[in-house]
Amino acid sequence: GEHGRGFAVVADEVRKLASRSAEEASQIRHLVNNNVARINEGEALVATTSDTLEKIAARVQQVATLVDEIATASHEQSAGVEQISHAMAQLEDVTQQNASLVEQVATASRSLDDQAEEMTTLVSRFRVAEISPRHSQQLAYS
Repeated sequence: GEHGRGFAVVADEVRKLASRSAEEASQIRHLVNNNVARINEGEALVATTSDTLEKIAARVQQVATLVDEIATASHEQSAGVEQISHAMAQLEDVTQQNASLVEQVATASRSLDDQAEEMTTLVSRFRVAEISPRHSQQLAYS
């Protein structure tokens, strides 16, 4: 009797406890599976982030290389512009010298023109007698 009922009550409580334990174990298994899935997702995100950071680092290195190349090219271009500026200054000096020489040549040409005109005037004052061909031969051999 009483022991049987007591045993039945204990057995019922054990069954309920076993049922709750099974449910709790199922929930714990579900939570563990969720945590494992999240850990896997986190691991995948870390791997993706690592790859992305490596790509960013490579791009930053490429940009740094390009900036160095641009700086070098700018330096070279600046030197080239300076050389061109120097050459232009020399060209201007030569052009001014040429202009001065042209002015001197023009002055000399005018002077020669004036002298030639003066000579023509002086020569035109002289009267030369005509010489016979025979007399011209005698003058040539004497």
